[in-house]
Amino acid sequence: MARKNDWTPPRGIRLETRPDRPKPYLVRIHNKKTGKYSSESFETKEAQIHFAKIHAKNRDMPQIDLEKWQRWCEFEKRIGGIENLDRIEGEWINRQAVIKMGVSAAVKDFIRHKGLEGIDYGTIKRYQNYLGQFSRAFPGRSVSEIDENQIIDWLQSLKSGRKSMNPLTKDNYRKFLKTFFIWCERKRFLSENPMERVPVFKAIENPVEILTLDEGRKLFEANKDQPCIGRLALEAFAGLRFSSAKVIEKKDLIFEEKGIHLPAHKIKTRRRVYVDGFPENLWQWLLCTPQDAWRMSARQYQEAKRHAFLRANIRHPRNCLRHSFCTYHIAAFKDVGKTATLLCHTSLDMLNQHYRGNATHENGRLWFQIVP
Repeated sequence: MARKNDWTPPRGIRLETRPDRPKPYLVRIHNKKTGKYSSESFETKEAQIHFAKIHAKNRDMPQIDLEKWQRWCEFEKRIGGIENLDRIEGEWINRQAVIKMGVSAAVKDFIRHKGLEGIDYGTIKRYQNYLGQFSRAFPGRSVSEIDENQIIDWLQSLKSGRKSMNPLTKDNYRKFLKTFFIWCERKRFLSENPMERVPVFKAIENPVEILTLDEGRKLFEANKDQPCIGRLALEAFAGLRFSSAKVIEKKDLIFEEKGIHLPAHKIKTRRRVYVDGFPENLWQWLLCTPQDAWRMSARQYQEAKRHAFLRANIRHPRNCLRHSFCTYHIAAFKDVGKTATLLCHTSLDMLNQHYRGNATHENGRLWFQIVP
């Protein structure tokens, strides 16, 4: 029978007596991690019991991992204190809540959304083309299941006929995809945008194609009596994009101030703008433009423009009239900033890179002397 003052240790702690040792009173403690016992020896029974009781009191407390504790202290400092934990936890949980959406359905919803924004018809058609090809390449897949490696492989596989697409065309696809995935991220169809890790497709760009001075003269001489002549002049001598020239109305032309009012829905930037300071020969062509020109539909002008180049028997490189304006205006007036203003550009980089130095000052001056 145990004496009244004896203490019974909890499970995992043993009290032993070894009379043959200098310190006969042992405390053996079981280590849960290793499954082994460690021992401490004492000279007196009172010291043995005291040590065992202290250990028994503290053995159920969690063991502190000093490395984790240091990381926690650093984290708490970065988030501005422990009182911000609830908000950070909520935001983290919210970001993890991804809505599963199929690629095909997401593309249709995205294009519908862009249509509601008032994006021009040509851009909508490109979205339908590029993203339509992308969705057909991933049938039955959700947006969140597609990673950057799959996107890179798909872009690399794109072909034009039997040949691989050139890098610049592939990069156009990449830009449209990036816009789509940014929208998907906002809609919570995925937690992060894989396009952030898709590299840019770079290539040595060919010089822009422009009309020679002789070709420009032939084009306007052969079509001076055609209804489309005013819209051709807006492209060649004002630098308007085809997408703007085909829909502009006569009321947008301010003859008294020699300026052009470009409503938001008629230009690529989708921003309302008024521009003046265009070369004098533009207004001479606009004054002799028949009224029928302003009643042409966009499709009618597109067809009339095609026939205008055939009538003049000259080549028709893509966007050649706007490219010609950019090149000859910089050559004639030596003022890239002024050219950029007329073109509604916010940066001079592209003009300096693609158009500066492609024509002589004399040819630039003569381009703007092409008159009726």
